[in-house]
This record gives sequence, C-alpha cells and structure tokens, in this order.
Amino acid sequence: MKQKIDRSRIPNSSQDILIVPVYADKLGFSLPAKLPYLPVSEDSIAETVFQANRICQKIRCEKSRIEESDPLETEKFYVTSSWVLFIVGVILFVLGFSYEDLKSTLTLLGTIFIVLPTLISIIVVIISITKSPKLIDLEQECTKKLGEFFEVQNQQYRKKGLQWSIGDEMLWIQLEKI
Repeated sequence: MKQKIDRSRIPNSSQDILIVPVYADKLGFSLPAKLPYLPVSEDSIAETVFQANRICQKIRCEKSRIEESDPLETEKFYVTSSWVLFIVGVILFVLGFSYEDLKSTLTLLGTIFIVLPTLISIIVVIISITKSPKLIDLEQECTKKLGEFFEVQNQQYRKKGLQWSIGDEMLWIQLEKI
C-alpha cells in the first residue's frame, strides 16, 4: 500500500535555498521549473538532480529484483536431484536381493544412494531455514546512497558557498547557501 505524501510538509524554495520535492512515488525528485538565483549553473543543478534520481531508481530496481527472485531456486535443484538419487538407491538395493553374486555390491551402492540424498536434503532444509534474503528498506537505502553522493558533490558545491542535503523523510533534497 502506497503512502500518500503530505506535500504541506515540503518547504518552498527561497533566495537562499532550492527545494527539490520528491515525486509522488518517492522514487526521485522533480526539479522545479523556476529556480532561485544561485551561484551555479542550472545545468549543474539539473545534472545533480538527474544523478540523484538515477541512484534512487537503481536501488528500486535492485529491491524489485530481490523481491521477485526465487530464494529457493538452488535448493529445488538439490532436492530434485536427491529424489532421483534416492530412487536409484532403492532400485539398486532391491536388485541386490535379486542377484546373489552382486548382492553385497548392489546393496552397498543402494545404501549409499539412499543415505547420500537424505543427508543432502537435510542440509538443504537447514540452509533454507537459516538463509534469509537481504531485503532492502527503500527509503533507508536511498538516504544512505544519496548522502554518500552528496558528500562527493558537496566538495565542488562548497567552493561556491552551496551545499546539498536531504530533507525530512526524504520528502525533498535541497541546495542551500552556506
């Protein structure tokens, strides 16, 4: 369920601060048509906002990929293989009683082919229970990555007396005079 964004919590731009509000889906930022005068080019600001949007979209794609992937795909292969080995083991075990001259060899092979898949299945079950997929908190991850991105960007912007930062609950990003 999507949360509705309370736009009244987003401040307005002024002469000393540019507010770039979040899109309705909270996955990027919408650069206003009219920018306040700041000692940096509009293209530079637009490029920074574009890169911030790319960061948010990459994180969303990664989150979707993780959520849509089947965490038990590998385990299904091992369980299916175990069943095949188990059936072969039972057949060898039964054949061992039919052929007196191969009885010990076939029953030994049959036992191995029965015990081995059983152990594999137990290990797969234990791994499946203990393994949990790494879920991504979208807002938290975007805030972290944008913070890192803005640290790099601010090295250049601070030379011009400006600084990028992230607003409350990632409802906006802002470029302010410092």
